[in-house]
Amino acid sequence: SLTAVLPLTIGLEQTRDLNGLGGPMPITSFDAVLIIADQPDTVRNWIEQVSQKDGKPAIWAVVNAQSAPLLRPYVRSGQLSGLSALSCRERIEPGEPECDAKPLRDV
Repeated sequence: SLTAVLPLTIGLEQTRDLNGLGGPMPITSFDAVLIIADQPDTVRNWIEQVSQKDGKPAIWAVVNAQSAPLLRPYVRSGQLSGLSALSCRERIEPGEPECDAKPLRDV
């Protein structure tokens, strides 16, 4: 468990006394889940395994541009609350990759 690996915070507080770190929490206790994935199957697995109750937790995903079309049906059905596709291309000169985020649905 996290509390066994990190028994104290930076302020020397016991981590087991902090809300959310004392043990397992149901997924519905979170307002949202953000999935960052390079494969659509990773997002699909989360959608299929997480049981949403009254729209909680909202599931958001950031994926590569190739995965986005395969996940659009989940956005249309409401199972995926938000989807953003990243399109990266290398610049001609050496340096960091240039990325453009394209939101497919804003909620």
